[in-house]
Amino acid sequence: MKRNAKELQELLHELTTDAIQLAIRAGTLEALSLENDNQRDETNSDSKYTKLSEDKRKPLSLEELPAHLTAKNIHEFTNISLRKVYELMNMNPEYGGIPSFRIGSKSLLSDRDEFLQWWDKEKEKGRRVWPSN
Repeated sequence: MKRNAKELQELLHELTTDAIQLAIRAGTLEALSLENDNQRDETNSDSKYTKLSEDKRKPLSLEELPAHLTAKNIHEFTNISLRKVYELMNMNPEYGGIPSFRIGSKSLLSDRDEFLQWWDKEKEKGRRVWPSN
């Protein structure tokens, strides 16, 4: 099947866009810049692909932490993997787990103050003591 240059160009654009979206979902790209995409026209704004703002990938600061933290909030604040955060939230705090509570059967939350106390304690435990000369 022969294709003309315009069809090939459109196919290449579609494949490139799909690859970028997959990379974004996998977390390998920080953000998608649509300004540099000279092939996308303004009429295609209803596309199934949405632009990720750089703010969504920026870690949370201490001031931005909500009163009750989700695993994702903790992940964004600490940069600990989301999977590890869930493991820590399901672990007994007496054994190093993040203090947390459930709302219903699914929602797992942590109180901000309790989490920050845990965080400071873990930082102190993890600090390396350098020998003095």
